[in-house]
Amino acid sequence: MTRRRRRRGARPAPAPAALEDDDLLRKIFLLLPPQPSTLPRLSVVCKQWRDVVTDPQFLRGFRDQHRRPPLLGLVMGHTGPPYFRSDLDPPDHISHERFFPRDIRSMNINDCRHGRVVFFAQRLGEVVLFDPATGGRRCVVVPPVFTGKEIGVFNAAVICVSCDEGHVHGDCHASPFQPFRWS
Repeated sequence: MTRRRRRRGARPAPAPAALEDDDLLRKIFLLLPPQPSTLPRLSVVCKQWRDVVTDPQFLRGFRDQHRRPPLLGLVMGHTGPPYFRSDLDPPDHISHERFFPRDIRSMNINDCRHGRVVFFAQRLGEVVLFDPATGGRRCVVVPPVFTGKEIGVFNAAVICVSCDEGHVHGDCHASPFQPFRWS
């Protein structure tokens, strides 16, 4: 039995031309599911793929293709400490500890909409608008009259104030939100 030797200087076969066509890659990537791990995993394959999936035009098209982001899980806790239950399978599963920072876990949930959670931090006298995806927070100081024991019911909600034509709630990336409180 004889072994064939590769000639010196011979190069391996080039990658198929289809993988070098950015337009074709965009079309293929748009068909992939909108799970949280999809785009980060594509971006580490090679520089070309990273350039495709981080292009602002591609990202707009990806959001338009899928319209609403996937449900990550459920936020619970109207009768106790806040709790997050992930609805995703690995590798997209999100643990409760990763979803809520430690200091948030001692607050009361008032509302959850459009990917944001509204907490009432009674000991701080603040309403906290929390974005779990980014960890961003906006705090609104509650007037003292609402933090006293004489007020029996206190509530707060998050409302989207975007007036853009064709705006899709749940796909709010510019943070057009305002906390709203009433008693």
